[in-house]
Amino acid sequence: MLLLSNSDLYRVNKVGLIADYDRKAIFDLYQPIVGYIAVSIYMTFWTEAENFPVGYFKTHQLLMQKTHLPTGLFIEERKKLEALGLLKTFCIKDKDYNVYTYDLYAPKTPSKFFSNPLLYGLLLEAIGDQAAQKLKIVYLQNENQDKGKEISKHFAEVYNPDLNASAFATTFSPTGDNILDRLQSHVDSEFNYATFVKMVEQNAQISSANFTKTILKEISRLATLYGINEENAALYTIDCYDATRPSGNKIDMDKLKRRFQDDNKFPNLRPIQSEKTTISSKSQLAAKINLMESVSPKDYLRIKQNNTQPVAADLKIIDDISLNLRLPNNVINAIIDYVLAKNKNVLSRAYTEKVAASIARENILTTYDAMIYLKEINAANKFKKPGKNQTKNQKEEENVENNTDIKEENNSANDDNWDDILSDLDDNE
Repeated sequence: MLLLSNSDLYRVNKVGLIADYDRKAIFDLYQPIVGYIAVSIYMTFWTEAENFPVGYFKTHQLLMQKTHLPTGLFIEERKKLEALGLLKTFCIKDKDYNVYTYDLYAPKTPSKFFSNPLLYGLLLEAIGDQAAQKLKIVYLQNENQDKGKEISKHFAEVYNPDLNASAFATTFSPTGDNILDRLQSHVDSEFNYATFVKMVEQNAQISSANFTKTILKEISRLATLYGINEENAALYTIDCYDATRPSGNKIDMDKLKRRFQDDNKFPNLRPIQSEKTTISSKSQLAAKINLMESVSPKDYLRIKQNNTQPVAADLKIIDDISLNLRLPNNVINAIIDYVLAKNKNVLSRAYTEKVAASIARENILTTYDAMIYLKEINAANKFKKPGKNQTKNQKEEENVENNTDIKEENNSANDDNWDDILSDLDDNE
């Protein structure tokens, strides 16, 4: 992720046609998922795209003043629009500032929205099954009315054009013009059938003939709902293949669903795709932040413990933090790094939750801001080390008096190493 500056310029492109009826889809279908702040950004961009020419540039400072949003929150809310295919962001790096282009896409039609298992699943999570069913009724077409006999005229009954005329010959040939049309960006998590089948054939002697259209659709639905990519879905499917079963039913779909559910046991820790923070340094800090922003908390913890799989107890701590405090994965990685460094490589639940809650109260959403905050906490703690002669009660009273309320449970050899890395923050502030 690039560090967004108020002086950075931006412009908004409306890609394809976005009509007034799309507003209803945005508010009814997308707002329960992304929230009102992201919708406000979308509507602001929509208005600017209509009011200003394509090449008209503005500063992000004006945008933040207009929306009353802090930069960090704007970036997080923008990501939600990008993830659902409503927005694409492009950036040209310059020496003194960056130039952003925001491409705005139309929302999916209600028909495509409700048939998309990922989008409809997110809606169900947001408002519940009962409210979602009521909302679906609003968009149902009433085809059960007794309309009588259709008496509409066909094209040929009204028009009798000479198709050999030059006008029609011109129309039939491609003009090469880029005519405005209604365009929708896809959601990145949509399942690729070809990739899935190719992965199955590469890893097992299972013919693609075993995958009927119905089976492929069900595997796609399950994989999309549980966030499983094509490669893992293929490996799980191979594991659930039984050659002794009847033809057309050789894949145990119940077993496959359980495998997907097991993979989804810790949903908040799944690997995420994210941009890397750009810092003008080749230090340990830059490398550390780039790693934090490119892997999931589960993988970051695995890397921290010499590529061994994390135990369930540690994963449960991180999953609870993500679920209860709604912190982004990159910030959780910063918390993991700090706690392990200050607590002899022990991921204590009480200490981890204390640090995480403090960061949540500060509304910190970026890795860089989290590292800055933890640096300040680290410095504050160095001035309030408990003395050897203090009683347990005196130490507890000091903890209460400390505004940060975050103390290292144990000092460790990692302490100095972490301080060295944090010293690079001074060069980037």
